Amino acid sequence: NITFYTNKVTILYAFSTALIQKSNESNIELYLIGGLVGSDAILASLIFLVLRRNKTREEVDDQSINVDIVPNILDERDTIVLEAIKMGTNTLADIIRQTGLPKSTAYRRVKKLVKLGYIEEVREEGKIRYVLKKK
Repeated sequence: NITFYTNKVTILYAFSTALIQKSNESNIELYLIGGLVGSDAILASLIFLVLRRNKTREEVDDQSINVDIVPNILDERDTIVLEAIKMGTNTLADIIRQTGLPKSTAYRRVKKLVKLGYIEEVREEGKIRYVLKKK
């Protein structure tokens, strides 16, 4: 209702409580739906990550099995590392200096030789030495 009197203006208004209550109920439903969708998304991503991690572990296990199946054949770089150790070089840094191999390659070759049983890893005072295994 709007009422006009000389210099006064009176505006009367009222909200229906039923409309306000309905809008609050619809907001609650929207919040519930949003919460459910969000929790489903989080659950789906966690399941995906767990399955992906297990698949990666299986692939790594398959690769290590394939390495074990390969016969004990040494390539040129393996023999270079083995000869350096025979000549008295005993740390990874010394092996890298003597052979001229990159650090990652030398490390992989040393680990391969340890795994195949040609050399032995000896830990003393926080340092790692590599020595020939006695057969």
